[in-house]
Amino acid sequence: MKTKITEDHSDYTASGLSRIPHRAGSPWSMTEKGKPIEDQLILAQFTRTEE
Repeated sequence: MKTKITEDHSDYTASGLSRIPHRAGSPWSMTEKGKPIEDQLILAQFTRTEE
């Protein structure tokens, strides 16, 4: 059974998938190396509406 995630990401390589959370402006990129990512950053990332 294919899920939406599988449909959206099945064409990516492992390294391509790895780059997604590291994009500029992502919670990962906005967090100092070695520090935990703040919940607020994650929440903001996944509750943004696309315009």
